[in-house]
Amino acid sequence: MTRLGIWLDDPVTNILKAAYWNELKRLGFSTAALMLEGVGNGFDPKYSIADLEKIGKLARERDIEIVLTCWPQPTVSYLDEFEADIGKYLVACGASGLECDLESNWTTRQVDGFDNLDLAGDRLVEILLGIRTKYDVRIEATTFTEHSENSIRADVASHVDRLLPQAYSVRHRSSGEILWDGPYGPDNMQVRTLDRALQVPGVQKLSCGLAAYDQVWPGKTGEEAMQRAYEAALRYNPEEIRLWSSKWVLGIKKNGYAARWCLGLNR
Repeated sequence: MTRLGIWLDDPVTNILKAAYWNELKRLGFSTAALMLEGVGNGFDPKYSIADLEKIGKLARERDIEIVLTCWPQPTVSYLDEFEADIGKYLVACGASGLECDLESNWTTRQVDGFDNLDLAGDRLVEILLGIRTKYDVRIEATTFTEHSENSIRADVASHVDRLLPQAYSVRHRSSGEILWDGPYGPDNMQVRTLDRALQVPGVQKLSCGLAAYDQVWPGKTGEEAMQRAYEAALRYNPEEIRLWSSKWVLGIKKNGYAARWCLGLNR
């Protein structure tokens, strides 16, 4: 059965509250991917060990698994810090998984200290495989539709346990407004993204990220758009569908329709 998960990107003070986790449980989430850090220079978690211990307890009490999401950079300094420190954060919250977000942070432009991105990828994979063995956690990767890590050319993603490509069909993109039945609209965007994901080498299990924001098209409700995207993703039999993100569903920018869709899904 496909799990329902969510990326947590609300303020730390909100995520530390029991009421927040009660709401996650009420909405039907069984996985919460905690954005441990943002995109920056060096491995720089925004949660303390004490924060993570509290979050781990709140999650376990509600039978919600924790994944820690990081933004690795293809630099020697970042990867050395990451390898040295990530273990204590995984242990503190009792994480089931460690996820690498491979987007603008993982490009040739960001390489420092390695001859090329492939060698940085080799180092990251070496670290991840060691972490998986030492801490008994699932290794995940997420990236956007057109990134090389969501294609036959994938390097790091070909070694992970779970791949979550971001099949975000939203009303507005940098190119302008998106048509409901256009190539980036609900249904077509999931097919575009997940067909590429199926080309990734290796034996990772497929999951999927879906958008919980900017879902209102002319004549369509947000719930209708989310449902259409969800049904398209389900055709690929994913292990998990994970929503971006908590701030839109129950947090600081909640839009109403995302929470209603989650509740409707779980009736």
